[in-house]
Amino acid sequence: MTRLRLRPGAPSAVHLDFVRTVPASRRRLQLAVISLGALLLATSLWQHRQLSQQAEALAWHARPMVSNAAPASRVRSDAETEPRLQQVLSQLNLPWQTLLSTLEDAHDDSIVIERVSPDPQQRQLLVSGAARDSDAAIDFSERLQASTSLQEVHLLQEQARNPDDDGDDEAAMDLLAEHPLQFSLRAHWNLAP
Repeated sequence: MTRLRLRPGAPSAVHLDFVRTVPASRRRLQLAVISLGALLLATSLWQHRQLSQQAEALAWHARPMVSNAAPASRVRSDAETEPRLQQVLSQLNLPWQTLLSTLEDAHDDSIVIERVSPDPQQRQLLVSGAARDSDAAIDFSERLQASTSLQEVHLLQEQARNPDDDGDDEAAMDLLAEHPLQFSLRAHWNLAP
């Protein structure tokens, strides 16, 4: 066995640290950033898959016939299909994310959104739900009115929920106890992205 000899005046021990220790708080931050990145990647891949499936469905409906001469019924069918395809494509290009963000931002524990019915042709949105009281429904409509994507928000109906309409389901009974007021409102939907 050979021994390494050091020069005179050289340090007697050499400490090599190939792995730098990272504080636990920084390690947690790094894991959180990596987890957030993985979540964003998974969400992006899921959205890409959904859009690809929709595009494939539209392409399948729009594919040309194999024969060179299209019969008159096929020509008429293509003429009828074209406006429907344009309508579907225009609906895909609507600012859905903005609308959902607006509803999420306006939502709080005092209300439950039960139904959202958008009508892009009329540029209107109908929202139905349940509220803790009348003030909660009014506050919700005011928060929607304050958004940039919805205008002319009006409460259409407020009424006490009927326990017989909800059935004997325990979850429905809990909802009735916490949110006894049923409401619906209409808003003008600003479709500019």
